[in-house]
Amino acid sequence: MKKIIQFGLAAMVVAGLSLNSCKKDDDTMDDGLEQAELSTDESNHNNELEASLNEADATVSSSGFGKGPGIPGAKVDDSTFISQKKIVITYNGLSGDGLRMRTGTVILQLITGSKWSDAGAVLRVEAQNLKVTRVSNGKSVVINGVHFITNVTGGRAYVSNNVIHKVRGNTEVSFDNGTMRTWQVARKRTFTNNNGLLGLTVEGDTAVGGYNNVVVWGTNRRGNAFYSQITSPIAFKSLCSSRPVSGVKVHNGLTKAITVTLGVDESGNPYTGSGCPYGFKLNWEDRKGNARTAVISY
Repeated sequence: MKKIIQFGLAAMVVAGLSLNSCKKDDDTMDDGLEQAELSTDESNHNNELEASLNEADATVSSSGFGKGPGIPGAKVDDSTFISQKKIVITYNGLSGDGLRMRTGTVILQLITGSKWSDAGAVLRVEAQNLKVTRVSNGKSVVINGVHFITNVTGGRAYVSNNVIHKVRGNTEVSFDNGTMRTWQVARKRTFTNNNGLLGLTVEGDTAVGGYNNVVVWGTNRRGNAFYSQITSPIAFKSLCSSRPVSGVKVHNGLTKAITVTLGVDESGNPYTGSGCPYGFKLNWEDRKGNARTAVISY
């Protein structure tokens, strides 16, 4: 049975912003908190969306609408609505890695193409009150929304090599402080299988707000508009399934942009070891023009 890449939540601790500064005034601290807050929210949303899309693709690719695989902590109904090419996934348990508790429903429906592996096939993915709670700290996010995945090249992800999917949609994100925001999504996902070594790269796939290669945009918890670019493709490999091994993302639109470099060691340098990277590095400039940085573990 093929190994399916799972994407865990990337933990970002706001307190980590003090790693390179012992004292900040109120304006600088507030600026740093907003940057970290957005990075945390967007990272968590991104990783959960990727996990959901991955499970959706694996379920449809393997099931043939009637012979679906299991998903840890979920019930997969691929028989009741088989005539409509629809699958219903009901979550009510721990994820396979034991790190997240999930409840809610995801509905998959093939709306274009006779089968999902056809070039140009379109899969509709609807999340209904998908609540994801991190076991380690109890923090949660609730996702509602509809995304459309187009299988551009045809073929099966993680089976065929260089399979390209494009994703468009919107997500209503509800945070555990009661704040709710609607975010737009545009991403390109390329799956590889090089002699059994599985990989995925994610790229931003639209231009909006004056920025190119945007993957997510909307407003943050504070009501400020943001545009998240992927300036260097985010890469995953099967060895480090829950940890991006490389890639750069920039969050624009706030007082100061923040750059997130994925796949670094504990010192913030690009990871070159044989195992998995420690985490990711944040770089931003505070309101006084001082360069700030923090290294956060996955």
